[in-house]
Amino acid sequence: MTPNLLNFLCEPISKAPLRLINEITNSDGTIQSGALVSPSGACYPIINGIPRFVSYVPTDSVVSFGDEWNFFNFTDFKINWLKHTVANTFGSTDAFKGKLIVDAGGVVVRRPNGSLNMVPAT
Repeated sequence: MTPNLLNFLCEPISKAPLRLINEITNSDGTIQSGALVSPSGACYPIINGIPRFVSYVPTDSVVSFGDEWNFFNFTDFKINWLKHTVANTFGSTDAFKGKLIVDAGGVVVRRPNGSLNMVPAT
């Protein structure tokens, strides 16, 4: 996680600012681990550079996410996403210039028939 991201993160419920504690950084200055603490005492760990605002992640989600990285063709997805979704929604990638984009993630669930279903993060 880049330290600049701290300027944009807040406590999810109260929207209070978060304070970084016990941080461990890589040689390039990115935050590898630590915790974000709100004034109320709520604590959100940073694990492998990712702040965790949800304490429970179902095991099926972790397995599905791993499968997605191992089998999904991201090159084709990116080409089609840029060609169709971005073009039809935003006109071009110029709509993103100068903007901070945060991927809030989601959960990929494998259905009994083997297909994958994306469920937005809540």
